[in-house]
Amino acid sequence: MLRKLKRQDRVLFKRDAEGRWTIHFVAFFRKPLPVEQMGIVVLDPKQEAVAVAEVAGQKGQTSLATQITVDSTEAPGKKHLLRVYYAKKGKPIVLAEKKIVLK
Repeated sequence: MLRKLKRQDRVLFKRDAEGRWTIHFVAFFRKPLPVEQMGIVVLDPKQEAVAVAEVAGQKGQTSLATQITVDSTEAPGKKHLLRVYYAKKGKPIVLAEKKIVLK
């Protein structure tokens, strides 16, 4: 199964017919999730959020399969950062991240 997922790994995402980018992804965490809520954010090259989502999880969870939709960005064709995180004492703790390009 992991081999199939790795073959589907992409960095470049193209707009759909409505002009949005839908990013389907699977993230594997090095440590079990200590909380029940995660956040997903796509950051543009200026480190500004272009898409944000909250996802329910379970304590002890070590992976996540979901999607996020980006409606618009001021920097199409440039590298963005997809980040999965949780909040601890008001600060984000990064679980996984990947550089992507929205074309």
